[in-house]
Amino acid sequence: MVFIPRIFDTDQHVIPPKEMWTSRMPKRLADVAPKVVETPDGGEAWSFGGGAYLHLFGLQNVEGKDPATFSWRGRYDEIGAGCYDAQARLTSMDIDGVGATLLFPSGGEYAANTQDEELCYESCKAYNDGMWDWAQDGDPKRMFPAALIPSIGVKLATAEL
Repeated sequence: MVFIPRIFDTDQHVIPPKEMWTSRMPKRLADVAPKVVETPDGGEAWSFGGGAYLHLFGLQNVEGKDPATFSWRGRYDEIGAGCYDAQARLTSMDIDGVGATLLFPSGGEYAANTQDEELCYESCKAYNDGMWDWAQDGDPKRMFPAALIPSIGVKLATAEL
């Protein structure tokens, strides 16, 4: 029997599935909900607050790539599936000897800091509910998504907690 070390990685990042926010946000917020948009250079980015903030696909999303190919410009369909697909993430974790992981949202801080209270709250709620379901689709005993907590007021933060 070969011993494979199992570690608890407390700083992995996850890219939400492409439609996670848009499928969970109230219809009245569709224009400003977090979503994937085209960038002028031919890449893609997460758009937060109706385009007020952009989070590029690039250096944070390099799972399984040769370092010589790293770039700030990227597209969602170029991201390794282990970044956004729960089952593929489990495969990547097994390759790396990771038994369990705490997952942070790549770019999610833009949703938590949006100054519109309703948008901030609904974005965090949609992310938290979506990532909970995502972990259930993978292995909830191995995947622990960190919650996004609205950071623009105690009332909203405690409501989501």
